[in-house]
Amino acid sequence: IVTTKVTADMNPQFRTDPGNATNDKVFLLSIPEADSYFISDSARQCAPTAYATAHRAKMSDDYKTAEGKAACWWWLRSPGLFQNFASYVNYVGSVNYYGDLVLNDLGAIRPALWIDLNS
Repeated sequence: IVTTKVTADMNPQFRTDPGNATNDKVFLLSIPEADSYFISDSARQCAPTAYATAHRAKMSDDYKTAEGKAACWWWLRSPGLFQNFASYVNYVGSVNYYGDLVLNDLGAIRPALWIDLNS
């Protein structure tokens, strides 16, 4: 697992101060990365794992993934409207720029990392 410079990307809608870049092995995607690495809203949708469900990740039977599983929402690292809000990807797979209070423990986490296949 490669240590990666994780940029502090500003929220493109609200211009909220994102803080400083960090060097991490595991991180959350930013708004631009979520838009770049997934080709559509449906590609951004996800179903929670059993572990995530056991730890209160909220899912909705009203929204299904392409595989027909109940979808959950997941956190991004980009700030929301306020410094204590973080943006997230909602049940249908679109980015919620406004975000939610970071103390909300019902969101899922989709960790991201880079792997050096040559080592």
